[in-house]
Amino acid sequence: LTNTNAEGIPIQSRLANIAAFWSNTVERLPNATACVYGGARHTFGQVDAVVARLAGYLRDECGVGKGDRVAIALPNSGVLPAYWAAMRL
Repeated sequence: LTNTNAEGIPIQSRLANIAAFWSNTVERLPNATACVYGGARHTFGQVDAVVARLAGYLRDECGVGKGDRVAIALPNSGVLPAYWAAMRL
């Protein structure tokens, strides 16, 4: 592992866990590229908006809460937001 990402932006290595890393990155770099899929660039802010909607759905409509297990069965394109949504609960 390196101390910078592919765009040369420093990565803070002292974060408590990966969920904190995600939140910190969204706050600091909302317009930075989080992923590229099908030729389209998606920023951390855009992905986080999808994550927030999915986490709300899981919590409010499905009754999923912190500590519950969540199975993710999606094509690769849907895994990133689903993973972060489950972590956000």
